[in-house]
Amino acid sequence: LKIQGDFFPEDFEKGIWKEYDEQGKLIKETDYDAPYKFTWEDVLEFIKEHEIDMNGDHFIVSRNFGYGKENISDKEPFWSITHAYKNKDLLIVHIIDGLSGKILDKYDQDYPVDGEYDETLPDMENE
Repeated sequence: LKIQGDFFPEDFEKGIWKEYDEQGKLIKETDYDAPYKFTWEDVLEFIKEHEIDMNGDHFIVSRNFGYGKENISDKEPFWSITHAYKNKDLLIVHIIDGLSGKILDKYDQDYPVDGEYDETLPDMENE
């Protein structure tokens, strides 16, 4: 079995991934970009416009579905961009709608303890 596709270092697959069997026959294609109308190229433009350092120690881009929702739907894609503030001891997280590009949320996060991020999202009900 062979798999071909692009992978971003913080665990998201990009583009069309192709899976082949032992004989080299294509058996499956998955388009990981399909749900995201606000594309990776749009995210790169956002990063550029906001002068975010992509080489910073705590820079992470990830994508998922159903931000702030209990019932996750693949019809609600979002991007998450985490990076260090300039001149502050905090990280900032931008949550961007994967369809419209609208900023859904923006919040501060402490630096990770022992290099591990706190995977919990802010409590949406108390904001």
